[in-house]
Amino acid sequence: MANYYLTRKIYVVRDVGVDRYHNRLPPGTGTSTSDHRLETVTTGDRRDSLRTACPRIPATAPVYFVACVSDTTDAWMMIEPGFVGFQYLMQAHALGLRGRLTASLAPSERTATISALGLPSTDLPVLIFAVGEPVTGFAESGRSSNERLEATRTRTGVRLSLQLGEAGRVQLVIYDLAGRPVRTWGEVRLSAGIHNFDWGGTGDKGRSLPAGSYIGRLTILRQEPVQLTVRIALMR
Repeated sequence: MANYYLTRKIYVVRDVGVDRYHNRLPPGTGTSTSDHRLETVTTGDRRDSLRTACPRIPATAPVYFVACVSDTTDAWMMIEPGFVGFQYLMQAHALGLRGRLTASLAPSERTATISALGLPSTDLPVLIFAVGEPVTGFAESGRSSNERLEATRTRTGVRLSLQLGEAGRVQLVIYDLAGRPVRTWGEVRLSAGIHNFDWGGTGDKGRSLPAGSYIGRLTILRQEPVQLTVRIALMR
Protein backbone atom coordinates (compact mmCIF):
# COMPACT_ATOMS: atom_id res chain seq x y z
CA MET A 1 0.00 0.00 0.00
CA ALA A 2 1.43 3.33 -1.05
CA ASN A 3 1.83 6.01 1.60
CA TYR A 4 1.04 9.03 -0.62
CA TYR A 5 3.44 11.26 1.26
CA LEU A 6 2.48 14.32 -0.79
CA THR A 7 -1.24 14.21 0.01
CA ARG A 8 -2.31 17.81 0.76
CA LYS A 9 1.33 18.93 0.49
CA ILE A 10 1.49 20.25 -3.09
CA TYR A 11 0.76 23.95 -3.56
CA VAL A 12 0.02 25.92 -6.72
CA VAL A 13 1.14 29.57 -6.72
CA ARG A 14 -0.71 31.74 -9.25
CA ASP A 15 -1.58 35.40 -9.75
CA VAL A 16 -4.86 34.91 -7.83
CA GLY A 17 -3.36 33.24 -4.79
CA VAL A 18 -2.02 29.99 -3.36
CA ASP A 19 -3.99 26.74 -3.67
CA ARG A 20 -3.46 23.37 -2.03
CA TYR A 21 -3.84 20.35 -4.31
CA HIS A 22 -5.82 17.41 -2.93
CA ASN A 23 -5.09 14.06 -4.54
CA ARG A 24 -6.52 11.75 -1.85
CA LEU A 25 -9.13 12.04 0.84
CA PRO A 26 -7.72 11.87 4.41
CA PRO A 27 -5.83 9.96 5.60
CA GLY A 28 -4.56 9.71 2.04
CA THR A 29 -3.54 6.05 1.94
CA GLY A 30 -6.55 4.52 0.23
CA THR A 31 -6.38 3.58 -3.44
CA SER A 32 -10.07 4.37 -3.98
CA THR A 33 -10.27 7.80 -2.32
CA SER A 34 -9.35 10.06 -5.22
CA ASP A 35 -10.12 13.73 -4.62
CA HIS A 36 -8.39 15.97 -7.18
CA ARG A 37 -9.41 19.50 -6.26
CA LEU A 38 -7.81 22.81 -5.33
CA GLU A 39 -8.37 24.44 -1.96
CA THR A 40 -7.61 28.14 -1.58
CA VAL A 41 -4.98 28.72 1.11
CA THR A 42 -4.20 32.42 0.62
CA THR A 43 -5.50 35.03 -1.80
CA GLY A 44 -3.54 37.68 -3.64
CA ASP A 45 -0.47 37.41 -5.83
CA ARG A 46 2.36 35.87 -3.75
CA ARG A 47 4.68 35.12 -6.68
CA ASP A 48 7.06 38.02 -6.05
CA SER A 49 7.30 36.98 -2.40
CA LEU A 50 8.16 33.44 -3.50
CA ARG A 51 10.82 34.73 -5.89
CA THR A 52 12.35 36.71 -3.04
CA ALA A 53 12.23 33.69 -0.73
CA CYS A 54 14.04 31.55 -3.32
CA PRO A 55 15.94 33.79 -5.77
CA ARG A 56 17.12 30.75 -7.74
CA ILE A 57 13.71 30.16 -9.35
CA PRO A 58 12.86 31.83 -12.71
CA ALA A 59 11.53 35.34 -12.20
CA THR A 60 9.02 35.41 -15.08
CA ALA A 61 7.11 32.12 -14.76
CA PRO A 62 3.34 32.64 -14.39
CA VAL A 63 2.83 29.52 -12.23
CA TYR A 64 4.86 27.73 -9.57
CA PHE A 65 4.30 24.33 -7.95
CA VAL A 66 5.73 23.83 -4.47
CA ALA A 67 6.04 20.25 -3.18
CA CYS A 68 6.40 19.76 0.57
CA VAL A 69 7.02 16.91 2.98
CA SER A 70 6.61 16.60 6.73
CA ASP A 71 10.07 15.16 7.41
CA THR A 72 13.12 15.91 5.27
CA THR A 73 15.16 13.23 7.08
CA ASP A 74 12.90 10.40 5.90
CA ALA A 75 14.53 8.90 2.78
CA TRP A 76 11.34 7.25 1.48
CA MET A 77 9.41 10.47 1.95
CA MET A 78 12.04 12.44 0.02
CA ILE A 79 11.98 10.02 -2.91
CA GLU A 80 8.40 10.85 -3.85
CA PRO A 81 9.05 14.56 -4.62
CA GLY A 82 11.82 13.39 -6.95
CA PHE A 83 9.32 11.31 -8.93
CA VAL A 84 6.88 14.22 -8.97
CA GLY A 85 9.54 16.66 -10.19
CA PHE A 86 10.43 14.33 -13.07
CA GLN A 87 6.75 14.03 -14.03
CA TYR A 88 6.41 17.83 -13.98
CA LEU A 89 9.31 18.15 -16.41
CA MET A 90 7.95 15.51 -18.77
CA GLN A 91 4.43 16.95 -18.74
CA ALA A 92 5.66 20.49 -19.38
CA HIS A 93 7.71 19.22 -22.32
CA ALA A 94 4.69 17.35 -23.72
CA LEU A 95 2.58 20.52 -23.51
CA GLY A 96 5.21 22.69 -25.18
CA LEU A 97 5.88 24.69 -22.02
CA ARG A 98 9.14 25.76 -20.47
CA GLY A 99 9.71 24.14 -17.08
CA ARG A 100 12.42 24.61 -14.48
CA LEU A 101 12.88 22.41 -11.44
CA THR A 102 14.63 23.91 -8.41
CA ALA A 103 15.74 21.41 -5.75
CA SER A 104 16.83 20.82 -3.15
CA LEU A 105 15.97 23.84 -1.04
CA ALA A 106 18.22 25.10 1.73
CA PRO A 107 16.70 25.35 5.23
CA SER A 108 16.64 29.14 4.95
CA GLU A 109 14.79 28.91 1.61
CA ARG A 110 12.26 26.53 3.15
CA THR A 111 11.55 28.86 6.05
CA ALA A 112 11.27 31.89 3.77
CA THR A 113 8.96 30.03 1.37
CA ILE A 114 6.63 28.96 4.19
CA SER A 115 6.41 32.57 5.35
CA ALA A 116 5.98 33.99 1.82
CA LEU A 117 3.11 31.66 0.92
CA GLY A 118 1.43 31.34 4.32
CA LEU A 119 1.92 27.56 4.49
CA PRO A 120 1.57 25.43 7.62
CA SER A 121 4.89 25.19 9.47
CA THR A 122 4.67 21.39 9.27
CA ASP A 123 4.79 21.45 5.46
CA LEU A 124 8.47 21.71 4.50
CA PRO A 125 9.09 22.79 0.88
CA VAL A 126 11.61 20.56 -0.93
CA LEU A 127 11.19 21.57 -4.57
CA ILE A 128 9.73 24.40 -6.64
CA PHE A 129 8.71 23.86 -10.25
CA ALA A 130 8.26 26.93 -12.45
CA VAL A 131 6.12 26.51 -15.57
CA GLY A 132 3.78 28.27 -17.96
CA GLU A 133 5.85 30.11 -20.54
CA PRO A 134 5.62 28.70 -24.07
CA VAL A 135 8.78 27.32 -25.61
CA THR A 136 9.98 29.95 -28.08
CA GLY A 137 13.02 28.33 -29.65
CA PHE A 138 15.22 25.32 -29.94
CA ALA A 139 18.94 25.75 -29.49
CA GLU A 140 21.57 24.50 -31.89
CA SER A 141 25.27 24.08 -31.21
CA GLY A 142 28.04 24.39 -33.76
CA ARG A 143 30.81 21.92 -34.32
CA SER A 144 32.48 23.36 -31.25
CA SER A 145 30.66 22.92 -27.96
CA ASN A 146 31.67 26.52 -27.22
CA GLU A 147 29.28 27.88 -29.88
CA ARG A 148 25.55 27.98 -29.35
CA LEU A 149 22.50 29.94 -30.48
CA GLU A 150 19.19 29.91 -28.62
CA ALA A 151 16.00 31.96 -28.47
CA THR A 152 13.97 32.87 -25.41
CA ARG A 153 10.84 34.95 -24.97
CA THR A 154 11.04 38.38 -23.35
CA ARG A 155 8.38 40.86 -22.33
CA THR A 156 8.85 42.78 -25.59
CA GLY A 157 9.62 40.00 -28.06
CA VAL A 158 12.43 37.48 -28.44
CA ARG A 159 16.04 37.43 -27.32
CA LEU A 160 18.56 35.48 -29.41
CA SER A 161 21.62 34.59 -27.36
CA LEU A 162 24.88 33.63 -29.01
CA GLN A 163 27.70 31.89 -27.22
CA LEU A 164 30.87 32.46 -29.23
CA GLY A 165 33.93 30.32 -28.62
CA GLU A 166 36.37 32.81 -30.07
CA ALA A 167 36.28 36.35 -31.42
CA GLY A 168 35.01 36.74 -34.96
CA ARG A 169 32.69 38.43 -37.41
CA VAL A 170 29.06 37.36 -37.39
CA GLN A 171 25.83 38.16 -39.20
CA LEU A 172 22.30 37.35 -38.02
CA VAL A 173 19.25 37.05 -40.27
CA ILE A 174 15.67 36.09 -39.39
CA TYR A 175 13.61 34.36 -42.09
CA ASP A 176 9.93 33.56 -42.38
CA LEU A 177 8.91 29.98 -43.16
CA ALA A 178 8.90 30.78 -46.88
CA GLY A 179 12.63 31.45 -46.64
CA ARG A 180 12.36 35.23 -47.08
CA PRO A 181 14.65 37.38 -44.91
CA VAL A 182 12.55 39.68 -42.72
CA ARG A 183 15.12 41.12 -40.31
CA THR A 184 18.86 41.46 -40.84
CA TRP A 185 21.56 42.61 -38.46
CA GLY A 186 24.60 44.01 -40.22
CA GLU A 187 27.92 42.22 -39.99
CA VAL A 188 29.61 42.87 -36.64
CA ARG A 189 32.76 41.70 -34.93
CA LEU A 190 32.21 40.19 -31.51
CA SER A 191 34.52 39.03 -28.76
CA ALA A 192 34.39 35.51 -27.35
CA GLY A 193 31.56 35.03 -24.86
CA ILE A 194 27.80 35.53 -24.77
CA HIS A 195 26.06 38.19 -26.85
CA ASN A 196 22.35 39.02 -27.10
CA PHE A 197 20.26 40.23 -30.03
CA ASP A 198 16.83 41.52 -29.02
CA TRP A 199 14.07 41.29 -31.62
CA GLY A 200 10.76 43.02 -31.06
CA GLY A 201 9.01 41.29 -33.95
CA THR A 202 9.52 44.00 -36.56
CA GLY A 203 10.94 43.76 -40.07
CA ASP A 204 13.84 45.71 -41.57
CA LYS A 205 11.48 48.60 -42.39
CA GLY A 206 10.14 48.74 -38.84
CA ARG A 207 6.81 47.17 -39.69
CA SER A 208 5.32 44.79 -37.12
CA LEU A 209 5.34 41.19 -38.32
CA PRO A 210 2.52 38.70 -37.65
CA ALA A 211 2.77 36.13 -34.89
CA GLY A 212 4.01 32.74 -35.97
CA SER A 213 7.13 30.69 -36.57
CA TYR A 214 10.39 32.12 -37.87
CA ILE A 215 13.93 30.87 -38.36
CA GLY A 216 16.99 32.69 -37.01
CA ARG A 217 20.26 31.94 -38.78
CA LEU A 218 23.58 33.22 -37.53
CA THR A 219 26.68 32.91 -39.68
CA ILE A 220 30.14 33.00 -38.11
CA LEU A 221 32.32 34.38 -40.90
CA ARG A 222 35.52 32.35 -40.77
CA GLN A 223 37.66 30.74 -43.42
CA GLU A 224 35.14 27.93 -43.19
CA PRO A 225 31.88 29.71 -42.24
CA VAL A 226 29.80 28.18 -39.45
CA GLN A 227 26.00 28.52 -39.43
CA LEU A 228 23.74 28.14 -36.41
CA THR A 229 19.95 28.12 -36.72
CA VAL A 230 17.14 28.38 -34.20
CA ARG A 231 13.39 28.11 -34.58
CA ILE A 232 11.53 31.11 -33.14
CA ALA A 233 7.89 31.35 -32.06
CA LEU A 234 6.82 34.99 -32.21
CA MET A 235 3.82 35.75 -30.02
CA ARG A 236 1.54 38.75 -29.82
